[in-house]
Amino acid sequence: MRNLSVALVVLLICGYSILGEQSLFCYRCKATDGNCENYTSAESYDCYDQLGDFTKNVAVTCYSTFINYSGRVDQFGNARDSETGVYRECGIIADYLGDYCEWFIAELALNNIPVVSCEWCNKSYCNKHTFDLKTGLITGNSVKGGSVLSLVLLALNICLMYVIM
Repeated sequence: MRNLSVALVVLLICGYSILGEQSLFCYRCKATDGNCENYTSAESYDCYDQLGDFTKNVAVTCYSTFINYSGRVDQFGNARDSETGVYRECGIIADYLGDYCEWFIAELALNNIPVVSCEWCNKSYCNKHTFDLKTGLITGNSVKGGSVLSLVLLALNICLMYVIM
């Protein structure tokens, strides 16, 4: 009976640590900040802070992207060339939309704004991708996002293995 009690306590602790507090820290900067290609100069923040209690049915990710505004103008006719470059941010979309970058690229395409490259991930501080600033392509630190559910199941598996031992 004592082993069962210990097992339950361990499972509760593991479950709380996995599903309890939600947080995902991402780097945040934009091309006009001056040095967004270097993630170490970017501020970071918890994506869930901007969500508040609105976390049901949303996918929360970090992303890095290179957007090409060359030759584009805003609604007032101002050139947007200076906005071309690297962006890092928190991405929040409805669960059913799937891949964040696919959605993001499609959204910007509606305004004829080409996204050269984009990659999302779902671990804190993971959007530190490096870019070739001439081509806009991602050249390193590529960490493709995985399923949050698979991470939770993996962690629960580890907790169960600990209980069984």
